[in-house]
Amino acid sequence: MGTGADGRHVRSGTAFDPNSICGIPLVKCLRCHQFDNSIDDEGVIRSTPWESDADECRSDDSPLKPPCECRTGLPDSGDGIQSIHHGNGQEAAKLAMIADGRLDEPVPTCPEWTMADLVRHVAIVYNHKTHGMRHGELADQQLTEQGDPIAQLRTALGDLLAEFAARRPDQNTPTWFETDQTVGFWMRRMAHETIVHRADAELAAGQPISPVDDDLAEDGVDEILGFIPWGVTRFPHKGRKVGGLLAGTTLAIATPQRRRLITIHPDHIDVAETLDGDPAVTVLADPTTVQQWLWRRVDNDAMTITGDRDVAERWYRALEEFGG
Repeated sequence: MGTGADGRHVRSGTAFDPNSICGIPLVKCLRCHQFDNSIDDEGVIRSTPWESDADECRSDDSPLKPPCECRTGLPDSGDGIQSIHHGNGQEAAKLAMIADGRLDEPVPTCPEWTMADLVRHVAIVYNHKTHGMRHGELADQQLTEQGDPIAQLRTALGDLLAEFAARRPDQNTPTWFETDQTVGFWMRRMAHETIVHRADAELAAGQPISPVDDDLAEDGVDEILGFIPWGVTRFPHKGRKVGGLLAGTTLAIATPQRRRLITIHPDHIDVAETLDGDPAVTVLADPTTVQQWLWRRVDNDAMTITGDRDVAERWYRALEEFGG
């Protein structure tokens, strides 16, 4: 899912949009740059230092000698991204566990997809970002459709987390979001990508959507409410549609902790966190529900709506333009 600005994999007429995890310690050999990416059913990567014999190491120019010196964990970051997004490997593990035994189930929030398609899509997304960090380009990374999608997901997750562990969040890497070309962008984006697709799997399995930590969900709300104004100006056809539905209106999107005021103009959208303003409608829910609503995984019936419900309905329709 996402804005569709990076590569695209197409299968049987269905578009897989690789744009749409972090926080689990990995073990990296500093000599040969290999990783132990073994993930158990709980999404935990083995943390026992992995050693390599000298003739197995692929690098001959490192001053390190076997047994390899290894590093674990993500680098320290002043922006708090690791603490906010810790445990996203467990989110992917939840997705895998829900999908296990249900791969033929349809996914109601991703029409024409089965659970296998959903799991394989997330693996494609991870591989795409891993390739971008390794090679410095957002090439179209396609995943073979042969084999077990759950195994493919676990392998792709391990590779992605390994790349995150080897880099600082502020390091440069290509992204589709022009104003943020950092590894931290992908750490955040993949966290929320996984949360939303785990919700897809839960809905396909007939299960309620599991809540996430309020801070993480609030960050997910911030993320998409940052993408929407960008998308309106970056893709004028989206701006015209949203403006046609809502120009001249305001709405407030609120959780018990925070309130964002959305003002829609004919050619742009303003988002401000404020208690001021007189919106036509206020839409309120807990942070997890607001995040899932913005991605259209729950509908207006899940929200407390005060004011002009028609504005809320039109906003919800407009969200289709942004990957929901």
